[in-house]
Amino acid sequence: MTKKLVLGALFFFLSCLNARAQNANIHDIALGDVTQVTALGNISYTTPLSGASITVCGSSGIGIPCSPALPGLCSSQTDSVCQQANPLSSDTSGNYSFWVPGGATYVVTIVATGFSSRVIIYSAPLDPTAPVKILSSLTVSGSATVGGNASVTGTLFAGGVTISSFPSGRCVQTTSGGAFTYTAASCGTSSGTVTVTGSPVSGQCAFWSGGSSITGSTNCTYAALTGFLETQGANNADTFLQHRFTDSSPSGYFYRSTNSTGSTNLYIVDVLGNILGTSFNDLLCAPNQAQSGIVRLCNLDSISWRNNAGTGDIALSKNTSDQLTFGGNITPTISGAVTPGDLASFLNSGQIQDAGVIATAVPKAVASGTATMNSGNLNSPQCYADVIVSAPGTVPSGSHHDKISWAYEGTLTSPDTLMYVNAEVTTDNVIFSRCNLSGAARVGTAVIVNWTVLRTD
Repeated sequence: MTKKLVLGALFFFLSCLNARAQNANIHDIALGDVTQVTALGNISYTTPLSGASITVCGSSGIGIPCSPALPGLCSSQTDSVCQQANPLSSDTSGNYSFWVPGGATYVVTIVATGFSSRVIIYSAPLDPTAPVKILSSLTVSGSATVGGNASVTGTLFAGGVTISSFPSGRCVQTTSGGAFTYTAASCGTSSGTVTVTGSPVSGQCAFWSGGSSITGSTNCTYAALTGFLETQGANNADTFLQHRFTDSSPSGYFYRSTNSTGSTNLYIVDVLGNILGTSFNDLLCAPNQAQSGIVRLCNLDSISWRNNAGTGDIALSKNTSDQLTFGGNITPTISGAVTPGDLASFLNSGQIQDAGVIATAVPKAVASGTATMNSGNLNSPQCYADVIVSAPGTVPSGSHHDKISWAYEGTLTSPDTLMYVNAEVTTDNVIFSRCNLSGAARVGTAVIVNWTVLRTD
């Protein structure tokens, strides 16, 4: 009985001793990156580092070399005292080896003169027969240079990272896949500390109020539902002031609004000062302005010209009887079919003199015919090639006064309704120019116009 108790106690003691000192061996090679310049270009490779300083720290170690270092390394699998020197040095072939207690993570830094420092994180297993693992999570305090390609599956924490292939002065960003890239221009810079001055309010537009300060203004506010609101700063001050890029062959727009898809222009102010839109309404009487036409006026509106002497206006308007007046005089009207005789009687009647005009002759037709407009895709603002039609006997000026009258043959449809046509009388010809000033490319069709040149001698 006594013999069995002694053997059992001895077995228990040896088992406890073995469990207490189960150290793991870490054996690796210290490597350094080398770039050699040759006639064929640069050659990069790694080489074993002889005499490199190997520092071993616990999982919380940071810096290069890492700190705090373990007070001592173990000498064997069963060493429970662990008083070997730390840091240690690699041999002539770059080999280094040490024992550490199993079941823990260790940070190891490798420092050698003339080479980039390295940080390796090892996971030492409890089972001394299991392999030591290199973890994917790497912590670097300070700057680290990586030669070649480096793949980190976990998290990379870096106090400073140098990417030698990136040009200086660019702004570094990440792509949708997480890769680093750089912009074509530099990042925004500021001298000193940027501070927000005054008491900016949420929703105000922000602007630079000095070399290093940003503030807002109640003159410019923004809300998601109403958009931007601009308020004139003072009487006789500009709310918006726009300068075109050049006065030499200027092109483009100061302002352009489109439909929701951006395919159709609704309202344009170009850099030449032209205003283009679907219609122009007088809002003073809305919604009682005219409901059709390009220019839609209110009941009492007028269009005025300054008289030649510059002393007053000559207005085109309508009276309460819905009669069109010019300069206060009712303009004559003709209804029904008109013959040359009717026109002569009308021109020589007393009605025409109410407008301050005395008829002296009846216009007569010199030439007439048809013209087919050019077709196809046309950008804006551009014109098709002129259509020149023979009109024998016509003259542009002199003792005769030749003018052209024309109209489309049939009903016009879009996009032809958006085209602008100009007709001109020349010697023995008439010329038609068709242009697209709609602000967007259009495909015109080969529409036909009927024309007549009238002469008043």
